[in-house]
Amino acid sequence: MADIREQLLAAFEVEYREHVDAIRAALEQARAGQTINVREVFRRAHSLKGAARAVDLPEIEEAAHAMEALFVEAMDAGGTVSPVTGTRVLTYLDAIERHASIVYKRGLAVGGGDDAAPEQATEYLRVNAGRVQQLFASMHDLSTNLDMLDVDANELSEIQARADGLARLLERQSRSAVDLSRVTLEVRAIARSLASAIRVQKEAARGSVAAAMRLREEIERVALVPATTVFAGMESMLREMAEESGKRIDVKIEGLETQADRLLLQSLRDPVIHLLRNAVAHGMETPLDRHSTGKPERGEIGLRVTARAGKLEIVVYDDGRGPDLHRIEQTAIQRELLAARAERDAPPTPERLLAIVFEPGFSTADSVDRISGRGMGLSVVAETARRAGGGAFMRRRFPYGAEVVISTPLSASRQPVLLAFEGEHIYGLPTRALEKVLHVSLDALQRLDGRDIIKFAVDGNSVVVPVVPLGLVLGATGMAGDNTGLVNIAVLRLGDQRLGVRVAAFSDVRTATVVALAHPDVDDLVQGAVRLEQDRVAVVINPEALMRRYSRNELGLRSSASRVAAPVQSARRTILIVDDSVTTRTLEKSILETNGFNVLVAVDGVDALNRLRGATTLVDLIVADVEMPRMDGFQLLAALKGDKQLAGIPVIMMTSRAAPDDVQRGMELGADAYLVKQTFDQRELLTTIGQLL
Repeated sequence: MADIREQLLAAFEVEYREHVDAIRAALEQARAGQTINVREVFRRAHSLKGAARAVDLPEIEEAAHAMEALFVEAMDAGGTVSPVTGTRVLTYLDAIERHASIVYKRGLAVGGGDDAAPEQATEYLRVNAGRVQQLFASMHDLSTNLDMLDVDANELSEIQARADGLARLLERQSRSAVDLSRVTLEVRAIARSLASAIRVQKEAARGSVAAAMRLREEIERVALVPATTVFAGMESMLREMAEESGKRIDVKIEGLETQADRLLLQSLRDPVIHLLRNAVAHGMETPLDRHSTGKPERGEIGLRVTARAGKLEIVVYDDGRGPDLHRIEQTAIQRELLAARAERDAPPTPERLLAIVFEPGFSTADSVDRISGRGMGLSVVAETARRAGGGAFMRRRFPYGAEVVISTPLSASRQPVLLAFEGEHIYGLPTRALEKVLHVSLDALQRLDGRDIIKFAVDGNSVVVPVVPLGLVLGATGMAGDNTGLVNIAVLRLGDQRLGVRVAAFSDVRTATVVALAHPDVDDLVQGAVRLEQDRVAVVINPEALMRRYSRNELGLRSSASRVAAPVQSARRTILIVDDSVTTRTLEKSILETNGFNVLVAVDGVDALNRLRGATTLVDLIVADVEMPRMDGFQLLAALKGDKQLAGIPVIMMTSRAAPDDVQRGMELGADAYLVKQTFDQRELLTTIGQLL
């Protein structure tokens, strides 16, 4: 078996190169006079420092630490990297690459002696991890399509049954008519052919499904790896950090045999290192301080990895001093993250205060050193967890200490979701956060402080859970429910926090591929989308984001009077969406319909022109993508402006092409607005529509 350090160095080789290349690219942009995200390059330097410490490469760690300091100076100077700073950073990058080159050349030179008996070698093929994920997703799509073969077989069976019935009917009426007898024989032959086709199809479907299952299992063996491949070596790293800072700790690491998505684990490696460093630097006291408070002189820091019900959970904990809530509140007020309160006002809840520590740049540390970093670790944790479709939260441990929990889907793509209906739309609620589903009478809802709540028993104890209507959370009009006097509530749970989500109806639970949305998100409440039968799409809600924003009182529950939307018209306006992505079309259609518009859709420019020229309904506005087959958005715009009947329709171009030349071209062709997908949410789209209509 390969030495664990060799595995760690192999992982570091990929990681350090990614960070170095990204920082170099940012410096090139800065030299060209372009604005760069200094916070992002700082994060990369910070991550590189932690990774170097994990594989015991102090020269690279020191260089990364020095780059951190330079980027902090740049942020303090307004976010501009001066030429002098850029040159100094390049010097450190060169040093990092020299040290890395020495390390890997030395590793290649290490081998057994001439007399050593060669072991049976295992051959490895290095494959881009992203391509493995694409293969994984394609496999799930294949499985979905194979499942639909059963539906086709059932339809064929119905045709066969109707043919048999017709043959029997003709048989009864054709005893004395030769021509009808021939028809009867022909129908019988059709029925027999159908029966044979059904048998062949069912056998093929069974064989295909079995082959697909075997293929899926093999792909999963590639895509899923034990956590030890990513988190090995943490124990020795922690002990070295503790010794350096004069602290004594015991380290407890559990669950490294847990299997999870390879890319997901790799993305969480840096956040876990940040948390462990913080536990040593901020959480753990010196032996003298611990003794003075009656604690054992040796502290405990732990890492626990678990997976169940489609959820990966990583917990980093310590039995140190715990979070200072008063100090967090004062720092938050100084940074204008909280409003100052009067002496008699109740303090913010612990949950609210502990959520603030994940804000970018937030820190209560008095000093900065190589271990503690500069207050960026927790924001990195939160951002990474959100990108993985999950979230992170902190809570106090008893009798003392703190723990941070990272919760994400077990797989970066495929996961079980509960499908729910809200009006004409379908939403998915990931079951990893689902505690229970309630179908209760309307009388079961109570009011507390102006909010709906529901009470039920958990392990013999009564709990009170706030309830929010999913429709209002997403900006829809009306209330969830039906005419039966019953309400449907999905109770979500994250740690000790619960939230009820009220919907019109539940459908079923299914395991499906959740596709990230490469278009204007509703906001972070949307995790992705699941493709359903008949080209329908379910928008998957991010439960961690939903509960996090509720706890911060940032959920933005909107009534019809306070929604950001187009002005109310005497007649409903009609909007044509033109986009070749079914997911994009469906989500945009959902947003616009919930805000009172009639919506038509087209798959590209050619389809849009055909619909416009043959439409019986007047189209008031067009929202068009740029990148489309057959006829792209620019060509469509030119064709519209050249048609006297269509030239007056306002057009919003919505695309990821944000280059100034592209924007200028769109506006010169006559676009009324040009929205970039990465930089706006549904409110910007609705506001723009309201201004044009």
